[in-house]
Amino acid sequence: MYLSTLKLWNFRKYSEGPDGAPGLEVHFHEGVNVLIGENDSGKTAIVDAIRYVLRTKSGETIYIDEKDFHSEGNVRSRTLRIECWFEGISDIEAAPFLEWIGLRQICDWCRLLYIYRDSLNHKLLEQRLRKTGLMSEWKVFASFAVNWLGMPMEAMPLYYENENEKLKRKAERICRFVMEVGNFGHNREVKWNDSFNRRAMLIWHRITDTVKLLRVFPMDAPKFLLNYAWDGVRYVVRG
Repeated sequence: MYLSTLKLWNFRKYSEGPDGAPGLEVHFHEGVNVLIGENDSGKTAIVDAIRYVLRTKSGETIYIDEKDFHSEGNVRSRTLRIECWFEGISDIEAAPFLEWIGLRQICDWCRLLYIYRDSLNHKLLEQRLRKTGLMSEWKVFASFAVNWLGMPMEAMPLYYENENEKLKRKAERICRFVMEVGNFGHNREVKWNDSFNRRAMLIWHRITDTVKLLRVFPMDAPKFLLNYAWDGVRYVVRG
């Protein structure tokens, strides 16, 4: 497996091209690649962009900050985008790689669905999803698995090729959300040694996560937040 293409939008000195094109597109080949350029030509930005996506071997905590957003004069971009394209990845390499970037639970779900694809009772599954009110969540994550993770369409229950573009857009938002927070939030900075600050930070993350998920699950995201708040109240009352 190797990184074949890196694309940057509004990252440091690289802006955004016309019609939404990346400000920088770099192609790598398999093996050793060397970046050559003058000082302040953007070499470090390329390396750091890759580090932001893949993190580091040592598990060093790194975060995007304000200076990473491209600026023109006094105007700073509100968003940035880093896109990496990998080639030569085998099925054996894919599993630990997807877990590394924060998709462990989703990949476990896909693996189980694939293993038991011939024995699943689709009718019973649909009945239970509708009974629990989770059909919309299933549809979005199914679209995410098929269109973003390469799950075979025929192995994904209740997913159909003619699913509309709205589901695909929601799946894209889920992908961005997972890439931002990581596997159960491992990309976030939380002071675990301070009980009060830890609880306050976790509550804040839950609220902001709900706001983001409103665009994906407008009916269910508020319910999840209310259930979380109610569980917290019961925990405090019980001591």
